Amino acid sequence: MKITKEAVRLCIKRKELIDNPEMNERLYLHQKGFTEINNLKKYTQVKALFLESNQLTKISNLDAQRHLKELHLQNNKICEYSS
Repeated sequence: MKITKEAVRLCIKRKELIDNPEMNERLYLHQKGFTEINNLKKYTQVKALFLESNQLTKISNLDAQRHLKELHLQNNKICEYSS
């Protein structure tokens, strides 16, 4: 399952975060069964991204997150990285 815009919005709503993508410094997308990282281009101010316990096999599509300091990826199946 890919990360969809709607899935990100639902996660933001559940955590009571700011609905404006450019304003979020943290994104909690863990334990959702995601297999691919995408639809995060608008989240340019993210400093901490929680993607642990999904089904990710590749780290990619994070070039818009230029402020990223924490990337939580434990309990995935990562075997590839691309910028």
